[in-house]
Amino acid sequence: MPDRRPAPQRVAEGSAPAPLIYFDIVPNFGFNVGVANVTLEAVRFTMPVQGTITGERVAVAHLRTSVEGLRQLKAAIEGIEAMIQGAPDSKKN
Repeated sequence: MPDRRPAPQRVAEGSAPAPLIYFDIVPNFGFNVGVANVTLEAVRFTMPVQGTITGERVAVAHLRTSVEGLRQLKAAIEGIEAMIQGAPDSKKN
């Protein structure tokens, strides 16, 4: 296992303005020149005509990350899935 440097410490003041992103769909993803790409979409409901509700998909974020960031995101998703399934070895942050 290669040696890993410790991750830089998070600065509390820097986290406050971070956006909260909700999404319903991951319609596409890719990898280009060492950067992973993921598009996140949400379904937005509007009433363009009185009495008619329309759902539309809108992009809410375009994620770009390094391979290491991708590995950490995958580990976080797997950890959440383990919590959902009630796995005894799951741990909360």
